[in-house]
Amino acid sequence: MFTADDDLTLAHALADTADAIAIRYFRQRQLPAQTKPDGSPVTEADRLIEAAVYEQLLRHRPGDAFVGEESGARGRGGRRWFVDPIDGTASFIAGRPDWRTLIAVENAGTLAMGMVSSPALRRRW
Repeated sequence: MFTADDDLTLAHALADTADAIAIRYFRQRQLPAQTKPDGSPVTEADRLIEAAVYEQLLRHRPGDAFVGEESGARGRGGRRWFVDPIDGTASFIAGRPDWRTLIAVENAGTLAMGMVSSPALRRRW
């Protein structure tokens, strides 16, 4: 069984991974985007972040499920990690710093921990 401290430590590591990818793309300023069926934008950075976080979770928590904004649900288990790789993609594309990565874990249907990482603002909650 994992403790809240274990989850928080892993969430920080996941956010570090997401931040590194996001900042690399954010600095490019010329970000091509596609439009999802719901009308919202998605970038290559969104997809790369989600894939990298998923792979990291597979290594550290292979028994946990994953739900990504871009890829949907994967795996089964009493614990599920939720990731929105770039919340505020329109701001991200426009070069504004008010975007963030959202990470949460639920245990048996109850939210156990949530994290917001905003690397362009150098903030994390």
